Amino acid sequence: MEKINKVVFIDDDEATTDYHKYIVEKMQFANEALFFTQEEEALKYL
Repeated sequence: MEKINKVVFIDDDEATTDYHKYIVEKMQFANEALFFTQEEEALKYL
């Protein structure tokens, strides 16, 4: 399977964010994964 170059997750629930981090690491489907818990940070990045 070809890897996605970059994936961005935005979720204010830290438990869900931790779960997504775990899945991304286990599946290794993205070269880079960014996780934001605050929408302001994500908007500044984007």
